[in-house]
Amino acid sequence: MMTQKNTLLTLLVTTVFLSACSGGTESGGSAGDSAETIDAIALISPLVGLYSLPDNWDGFPVSEAFFEVQEPDVSGVATALLFRTNQFSNCIETRASSGEIERDFFTDSVFLNDLFEFDRAILTGSGRNLVISLPEDLQDTDGDGNTAETAVLVAQRVDMMSSDLNFCE
Repeated sequence: MMTQKNTLLTLLVTTVFLSACSGGTESGGSAGDSAETIDAIALISPLVGLYSLPDNWDGFPVSEAFFEVQEPDVSGVATALLFRTNQFSNCIETRASSGEIERDFFTDSVFLNDLFEFDRAILTGSGRNLVISLPEDLQDTDGDGNTAETAVLVAQRVDMMSSDLNFCE
């Protein structure tokens, strides 16, 4: 009788353990294969590329910069890089600011996090453009003195890679 109870207990523990390790959309599945992750990758992937930000992206009339969206990783998160132009040397600064792009699972929006200039910005694609909707206009990009309003920047895709930029030496 004791052997039968041990066998049932072992079978139950094994079943619980294996179901926790299986892939799929249930919680406890292996990283990178859930339906939510697949959806996140599908939402972010069309935005991958290098974009030229508009001259007033930071509130100054002449301030060139480039914004790069990298491929999402297996968890559905992508890296974003902001490359600023050094106006005096007319080259791209070697130190880029970085942030993370991820899907908001409640709204299917794509958010940019941890990049001060664009924190909690919503990213959308429109043809060859990247639309960056800022919840607060911290840089006062429209120059109206109101930094608490929503602002929208439109960046144009450029046909090169970040490694092709003219970096300062």
